[in-house]
Amino acid sequence: MQDLQERSRCIGIFTASLDDAYQSTVWHAIEREARARNFSTISFLGSRLGSPIASEASSNLAYHLASERNIDGLIIISSSLATYFSSRDMKEFFTRWASLPRVSVGMRVPGMSDVTVEGTKAISELVEHLIDEHGRRSFAMIGGPASHDEAVSRKRAVVETLESRGLSLDERLLVSGTFTQDSGMRAVDALVATGLPFDAVVCLNDRMAQGALEELG
Repeated sequence: MQDLQERSRCIGIFTASLDDAYQSTVWHAIEREARARNFSTISFLGSRLGSPIASEASSNLAYHLASERNIDGLIIISSSLATYFSSRDMKEFFTRWASLPRVSVGMRVPGMSDVTVEGTKAISELVEHLIDEHGRRSFAMIGGPASHDEAVSRKRAVVETLESRGLSLDERLLVSGTFTQDSGMRAVDALVATGLPFDAVVCLNDRMAQGALEELG
C-alpha cells in the first residue's frame, strides 16, 4: 500500500533541456514546490517537438515513457518544447495524456491549464524605450519560427508599436531564428550581410539575444 501511495503522488515534468537559465530555474522551482507538498517527480528530458534535427527527434522518445502507470499529473514546460509546434500541434500531441491533469508552462494550449506571462505588452514597452530614451529609428529583428504562436504575437507587437510611432520594420532586416543561442549568432551575421544600416536589434527570446550579443561583441 505504501508503494501505491508514493506512486499516486508523483508528478511528471516534460522539458526539452536544462542547459539555459530559464528552463533550469523553472524546473528547480517545480522540484522544490513538489517536495514541499510531499509529491515526488519524474522528469522526462527530451528535446523540441517537431525538430528537423535527427538527434533531437530521437531523444523525444523519452516523453513516451510517461503514462498513468508512473505519473498522476503532468507539467509541460511548453515554452521549451514548442519551438516548431503551434498550440494546435501541442494539443494534438498531448491528447495521449488527456486522462491526466496537465499544466502547460509558458504557452496556452487548448484543453490544458496554463501558467503564462503576457509578453506582448513588455516587448512593446521595450521598443518604446529604445525609441524614446535612446533615439533608435532603424530596427532589425531576430524572430522565431513562423509556426510558434508566441513568436508570432511578439513580432506583431513590435511591428504595431513601430507603426504607432511612424516607423516601420524593413522585412530585409527580419531574420528568423530557432530560439537557440547559435541561431541568434547566425541571425546577426545574416543581418550584417544585408549591408543595410540598423541601430537596434530586437530579439524575441533571451537565448537568441545572448547569441546576438556575443556575435556583435
